[in-house]
Amino acid sequence: KFYKINSIKYFVVFTFLYFIMLLLLLHTYWGIKLLRISQVNCISLTNFLPIFILKHFKITRDFFFHLIYFLINMFFFTCFYLNDFILSAFYQLLRLLISSSKVHITK
Repeated sequence: KFYKINSIKYFVVFTFLYFIMLLLLLHTYWGIKLLRISQVNCISLTNFLPIFILKHFKITRDFFFHLIYFLINMFFFTCFYLNDFILSAFYQLLRLLISSSKVHITK
């Protein structure tokens, strides 16, 4: 089933929640320590960004691991704390993208 979503309300709520989680992650380095302990494919994660961007903006490894940990947290936060219909729609879209090579988007 698909439900109508008040997009402005959800945008405001999740922007506020993401801002709170960003502030919490900026005040602790627990995420970076967890990433360094668990070794979550740090070399393969760095391959997604070109090296000249890293050199141009002078992004350190700590900031990069912090950003990756923040994005992983945003993904799991969105998955576990959203309503069930958004989660089921996300997994239906994911299953559709995996099962079929051609995806027809209808308006």
